[in-house]
Amino acid sequence: ACQPLLNALALHFVLTFVGRRRALARLLYASYAVFGTMAVLAAASLLFPSLHHVALTDAWAMLHLGMSAFAVALIWTFLWLHRARVQRADERFRTQVLLYAFVAWAVFGVTETLAVLTPAAPRLGMVGALISNMLLAFVVLRARLFGHDLTTGSVPILFVVTSVAVVAYV
Repeated sequence: ACQPLLNALALHFVLTFVGRRRALARLLYASYAVFGTMAVLAAASLLFPSLHHVALTDAWAMLHLGMSAFAVALIWTFLWLHRARVQRADERFRTQVLLYAFVAWAVFGVTETLAVLTPAAPRLGMVGALISNMLLAFVVLRARLFGHDLTTGSVPILFVVTSVAVVAYV
C-alpha cells in the first residue's frame, strides 16, 4: 500500500546525491504530496472495504503506472545528467551503479502494477527490491558514497534500512 511513496523517497535520494535537493525543493515537495496521497488512499482502500473502488481498479493501476514512470524518468534523467557532468571516475562509477539500481527497481517493480492489470504477469517486485538494495548497499558501503568507509559499523543500520524498504514495498 505504501509502494507509491517509494517514488518520492527515491527522488529525494537521487536529488540529494546529485546535489540538487535544495534547488528542486518544490519538485520534491510536490512528489511527496502526490505520492503520499496515493499511498494513503491505497492503504485506506485495504483497510476499509467501502474504499476498494478507489485503489483496487484498473484505472488506479494505470494512474500509479503513469506517475511511477514519470518519477523514474526524472530519476534516470538526473542521474544521467550528473554522470555526464562529473569529472572524477569514482563519482561516475557511483552514479553508474545507482543507475543500475534504479533500472532494476523500475523494471522489476513495474510487474507488481502490471499484475493488477494482467493477472498472468509475474510479480517480480521483490526481486527488483533485492537487486536494487544490494546495489545501493554496495554504493554506500564499498564505493564510499558518503566519503568514508562504512563497512564495519553500518551493517546493522543497513539491515534495518533495507528491511524498512522491503516492508514499505510490500
